[in-house]
Amino acid sequence: ACVAFLRSRSDALIVLDLQEEYIPGNQARILDLVASVDMFLPSEEEARRLAGREDWEDVARSFASLGPRVVAIKFAERGSLVYERATDSLTRVPARQTVVVDSTGAGDGFCGGFVATYLQNPMDLQRAARAGAVSAAIAISGYGNEALLGASPEAARRALDDPLGWLPISDSVST
Repeated sequence: ACVAFLRSRSDALIVLDLQEEYIPGNQARILDLVASVDMFLPSEEEARRLAGREDWEDVARSFASLGPRVVAIKFAERGSLVYERATDSLTRVPARQTVVVDSTGAGDGFCGGFVATYLQNPMDLQRAARAGAVSAAIAISGYGNEALLGASPEAARRALDDPLGWLPISDSVST
């Protein structure tokens, strides 16, 4: 109902980031919701539970075929896979190296960095995903939200543009 309300009153970008606990027994309702958003950003586990398979390129395309123009599947330290429906393009993006203190908030950090950067330049999905990776790395480098609250925007931009510090893309993410 919230998405329908927003759609009827705004042209805002609507992004869906799930909680995996809500999926069991609600798959059909969630897929209906996926069909109504502009961007779907599930974790690996959420995508697996909804799709029932691990052919990640096919899973991303399948979610996008429901309606979202962008699907980004998050693989934690193994990076992300971003699919854009309009160009039928897949982009694998590495995770950013960091010392993990508390993994809480990594997915939310990724989504925040991804969407904020996407809104600046919707044509550069790789940069958006890299910004998501930087935000996730910052989020997990401290307890709770302390690392994000204390983060320097300048340091985050430097990390985004620094060619060093990116983890290798895992073969387990590819098909």
